Amino acid sequence: MSNSRPSCLSKHRSASSLKGVDEGREESNLWLIRLRQYKDRDKQSFAKHSLSSNYIEIEDSNINSGFFRRFSQIKQGDYVIAPSKDNKFFRYGKVKDKPVYNDVVEKSDSGHPMRYRWYVHWEKAKFDQRHFLEYFGIRYPQSALFKIPLTFQQFENYLSETLNTGHNIGKVQKSSSDENEQIKTDESGLEAENIDDSAEEIIQPFEPEQIKIDSKILLVGQLISRVEHNEIDLQPDFQREKDIWSLRVQSRLIESLLLRIPIPVFYVSADQEDNWAVVDGVQRMSTIYDFVAHNKFRLEHLEYMKQYDHCFHKDLPRSLQRRISETELVVNVIDPSTPAEVMFNIFTRINTGGTQLNPQEIRHAIDQGKAREFIKSLAKSEEFQKATDGSINPARMQDRECVLRFLAFCLTKPEHYSANGLDDFLTDAMVKINLLSCDERMRFADDFKKAMRAAYNIFGDHAFRKPSKAGRYPINKTLFETWSVQLGYYCTQAQIDKLVEKRQDIQKQFALQLEEDVEFANAVSQSTADPKHIRKRFQAVKEIIEGVINAT
Repeated sequence: MSNSRPSCLSKHRSASSLKGVDEGREESNLWLIRLRQYKDRDKQSFAKHSLSSNYIEIEDSNINSGFFRRFSQIKQGDYVIAPSKDNKFFRYGKVKDKPVYNDVVEKSDSGHPMRYRWYVHWEKAKFDQRHFLEYFGIRYPQSALFKIPLTFQQFENYLSETLNTGHNIGKVQKSSSDENEQIKTDESGLEAENIDDSAEEIIQPFEPEQIKIDSKILLVGQLISRVEHNEIDLQPDFQREKDIWSLRVQSRLIESLLLRIPIPVFYVSADQEDNWAVVDGVQRMSTIYDFVAHNKFRLEHLEYMKQYDHCFHKDLPRSLQRRISETELVVNVIDPSTPAEVMFNIFTRINTGGTQLNPQEIRHAIDQGKAREFIKSLAKSEEFQKATDGSINPARMQDRECVLRFLAFCLTKPEHYSANGLDDFLTDAMVKINLLSCDERMRFADDFKKAMRAAYNIFGDHAFRKPSKAGRYPINKTLFETWSVQLGYYCTQAQIDKLVEKRQDIQKQFALQLEEDVEFANAVSQSTADPKHIRKRFQAVKEIIEGVINAT
């Protein structure tokens, strides 16, 4: 490997602040190392990292150099991010042992190199930038200011900013063994999923003529009237943070209306009766409605109209009340005849809120049928809560996405899964569910609950999770969809009874399959929306079940 040295070695965040780290543990640090070509005839300083030999090594002729001192701070238990020289790929691992010191010549001022080597357990290797961030549940920056890949400085700044605003790098769970497993979770408590955006590219783009958006001008007074008549829902399930805006931010919005400063447009989806579901702008609408219709808060911290600080709407002069009620708002209304997949794409593009909606929340927003309540009822069912140990936080609707995945792969066999992407597949499933009869929905509900009972009776608290001898993994979405469909939709009750009776055998075979079948392990961990991976994991679980049932 060519000699190179760090032009930047930066400590980003102590592991004591990482989600799930046991209290009382010795503090560990996260280090980002930058390597680049370095040639200097007068000095012998370099750093390198080796995946095959599991180490990071540095040499320096001067033990007092800043280069050497920075590296000497790395200690056992710290975590290391090591980019490749072109900054396109990353390795991530934990320092396993104390550094090994090798003094080629005893005195450090001899001009000969001093060498330190840290042995690292490389947990993940050859991540590209996008997948590295997504592996840790960090959203990849979408700004046009960023190039792909980011420069090292851009990447470091973005990583530092993100970590300092509440995101995590991993979840460390205490193990009964000497090793601590890295368990990555998303904000809903599920194992972070690597879908791979390359698998989500649009294979069959829709026609532009299918986009039907009507731009309307609505007075604030008309907005209030629509809300009062339940024609705008300001408390949809996915808007869990309606009241998250601070009083200062709400007051500044009202001040903008008073100053006649235009505010951003609203996007809504209309149903057949012209009732609106708001996806972009619900907090702005809620603020206006709360202030005008209910005098819910006083104005505070105004910037220009300070004379109206501490005023409710009722305290404002009539001229200002009228100015607010006659303010024109621009509302882009998506026609109900717009195809679901087109509407989903539109909402993804215009979803600009402070807490952006995830795909399931968007599906919930655009659906006007019975699928929403049906999926919600299954997610709240006692069987689902028991099988998942109540561990999926419902705030971001990921519990409902798990239910939807079960239904989607019951309605469409895995071998018929479209390469057009998981989001389109699940959106299409919502449409199909709306077309089901009441009896058909009840049969699917029975199958779902049967699957949940079976999974719990076979795997207990480890249902839908990767096997682990150390701690417990979070629920894996791909394992949820695979096991639930195979148990609930394809297995008879007699077969399930046999699997429960042989539960130790099926647990053993499942763990063995994940350990020995690399393709299966990848299919539930990497590029999970890839059609080949979907077919592989369903086939693997089917073979495990059949093998246990047919064993003598």
